[in-house]
Amino acid sequence: MRVTKGGESTEGAGPAEVAIGIVTSESGPVASYGKQYLDAFESYLDDDAATARAMRGEWLRTGDVVARNAAGVLRIVDRLKDIFISGGENVASAEVEHALTLHPLVEAAAVVGVPDPVWGEGGVAFVVPARGAVLSGDEVLAHARRNLAAFKVPVRAEFVDALPRSTIEKLAPSRLRARARSLMAADRAGERDRTTEGMPR
Repeated sequence: MRVTKGGESTEGAGPAEVAIGIVTSESGPVASYGKQYLDAFESYLDDDAATARAMRGEWLRTGDVVARNAAGVLRIVDRLKDIFISGGENVASAEVEHALTLHPLVEAAAVVGVPDPVWGEGGVAFVVPARGAVLSGDEVLAHARRNLAAFKVPVRAEFVDALPRSTIEKLAPSRLRARARSLMAADRAGERDRTTEGMPR
């Protein structure tokens, strides 16, 4: 079996033979892994609801959205929970993040989807600039426009010193989503204030 994620092959990792089931969802084909993976999986720590959602008989649903090439190699595109719908199209956060990090002054990036009045959902990019870099949000978005379809371009770029991570060093997108919603709400409030300035009272 050979599975790739972000262009890196994981051939040989895990059991030599693993049954992989593909289920079509609104966000694309989603992989489930067979009994060999269940033997190594007991439950999510202190999260019975997540465990129940993941377990389907002898299948473990991880939420990996996949694509298969002509050679039969599966590529993990993103996690199902990290895909958002912009302009009626699915957007994989991982693809946008990869495009942003192609900029020479971007050290790291994370993108989360939030409600947007124009696109339905839009991406907010959290960007860690390279050490000593002088970079503006407009430059980041212009770079995105050169490398992505219009509906995939983030609606906002926010600079951060570091991306939030869990105690096991995994990215914590839920914290980013909460911050993104606050930023967008503040932007909309500011737009309303500017609209009402100068109006007769």
